[in-house]
Amino acid sequence: MNNLTLVLPLYKPLLERFRQLTYDLKDQLVKLGYQEFTLEDVRDVVIEIIDNIRKEGDEKCLIENFCSMPYSEYFVAYLRYKILLILTIFFNNYFSL
Repeated sequence: MNNLTLVLPLYKPLLERFRQLTYDLKDQLVKLGYQEFTLEDVRDVVIEIIDNIRKEGDEKCLIENFCSMPYSEYFVAYLRYKILLILTIFFNNYFSL
């Protein structure tokens, strides 16, 4: 048993929060006019990654999920959507002054 296996159960509440934020991101981007179907596809895969990590809770599962080509591509897309939301909110606030 390695150190990560011992620590992952402590992060389950954070994974649950991350799961909720993933659902919220999709809803926020739909409100901004982005395509719901595309966002749902990315969200569903990221939720699957989170659920896999929560269920297995070990280092091997974590590495397999993030190094798997389809999963890693969807996770990168998720991060891009998150940055897009942050920038959209920033510029909307900046230009409304």
